[in-house]
Amino acid sequence: MTIDGLFDWAVKNGKDGMLTDLDNIDPTRSYIIVRTDAAGNVVPGPDPVGHVAVTQPGKYLAAYPTPMDLTRANDHMSGNPAVQTYESAGEWSGGVQRGLHSNWVIFIQATRVKGVFEITRDNFRKVDPVKLAPLPQSAP
Repeated sequence: MTIDGLFDWAVKNGKDGMLTDLDNIDPTRSYIIVRTDAAGNVVPGPDPVGHVAVTQPGKYLAAYPTPMDLTRANDHMSGNPAVQTYESAGEWSGGVQRGLHSNWVIFIQATRVKGVFEITRDNFRKVDPVKLAPLPQSAP
């Protein structure tokens, strides 16, 4: 399954659909976050490279703290909402990043495309456009 197929599955099988307003993030839920292109289309991978991350329930900051860190302040990270994720890349090994690792994803701003947000990550200095949707919850 491609990344766009996985995202479509989450949107169709969840009761809430794609998130279009960051004020509606439920910190107790897990979300799938996927990279998009400038038009808001999910990048399916492998070429160009897509990206997928899953948020950790309860790991939400209404305002990402960056006291006395001018690099992060200049990257517009300070004071923006953030979620902790596990991502599909990982530690560097032989010049290649492998496995899973944890990151804080910081939301910089909404783009002009509804439901697409610019983000950066605490361990990378790269802005990416993304979409997110809550993962479907198991039946009780």
